Amino acid sequence: MERTTRSAAVALVLWGWAATSLTAGSPVDTATPAVAQTTAPARLRSDDPLLTALVNEAARRSSTFRSLLTLLEASDGIVWIEHGKCGHGVRACLHLWIRQAGPNRLLRIVVNRGGAALDVMASLAHELQHALELLGDRTVTTDGGAYLFFQRTAAPAGDVFETQAAIRTGNLVRNELRAPQPPFKTGDTLQLAYLRRPDLLYE
Repeated sequence: MERTTRSAAVALVLWGWAATSLTAGSPVDTATPAVAQTTAPARLRSDDPLLTALVNEAARRSSTFRSLLTLLEASDGIVWIEHGKCGHGVRACLHLWIRQAGPNRLLRIVVNRGGAALDVMASLAHELQHALELLGDRTVTTDGGAYLFFQRTAAPAGDVFETQAAIRTGNLVRNELRAPQPPFKTGDTLQLAYLRRPDLLYE
C-alpha cells in the first residue's frame, strides 16, 4: 500500500501473476522496452471511470507500467481495482483476499483516487507489483495463504507488509510519468475495459 505522504512506503493489509523471471524480491524488468498495447487487458478490470482513465494514462506514458500489464496478462490472475479507503494511513492496498474462479485467481486492489493523479498512478503500479509477487506463487489460493506468503517474503512494518520491489516499481513509474512526454498518437494507448463489478468479489 502507499501512504498519503509522498516519502512513505506502500504496504499490504490483511483482508479478506507473474513471468517466471519475476520474484518477490525483484522489481519489474524494464530492460526491454514494452510496446504499447491496443487491445483491452483481460486481466486488469475496474468499474470506476476515473481509475480506468488513470490506468490508461499510466500505460500510455510509462514503459514500466506497460510491463506490469504485460506480466499480468501472462498470469492466471484477474485483478480488480476500485476506489476506497484502506486504513492504516495508506493510500492504496492489495487486499490479502484471493478467490479461485475456474483456472483464474481473483485479487483486489483498493486505492483512494483523491489527490494528485501522479500519486494515484504510482500507487497503482506499486500495488500491481505486489499482485504479481503473489501471483508468482501458484500454490497461493486462499486468504491465509496470501498472508503467509507475504509473511515469508516481505518486511513487516507493524500490521502491514512491504517489499523493496514494489517500492522501486512505484518510484520508477513516478519518475517516468514526470518525464517530458512525446506527442500523443491516436491508437497508441492501451484501453482498459470499463466493466461491471463481478458479484464474486462480494460473496
